[in-house]
Amino acid sequence: MNELLNTLINRLVRFVSMMVSGIGFLTVGMFRRVIRRRSGFSFNAGLVLLLLAILIIPFAMNYTAHLLAGN
Repeated sequence: MNELLNTLINRLVRFVSMMVSGIGFLTVGMFRRVIRRRSGFSFNAGLVLLLLAILIIPFAMNYTAHLLAGN
């Protein structure tokens, strides 16, 4: 039973880390589109994107470092 629980937790951790990494990549991609002026973003949408980048990307980096350290 303990092995099953550990397997489920490991899969959940991998899924969550992939989701956070995906959101980070989407945020970077949207910034690139904004910089190239190929998107019709409003000022408020740009602020939301900036807030998302400020909050998600450092969290993803910290969480990935934690997973690599194995703690």
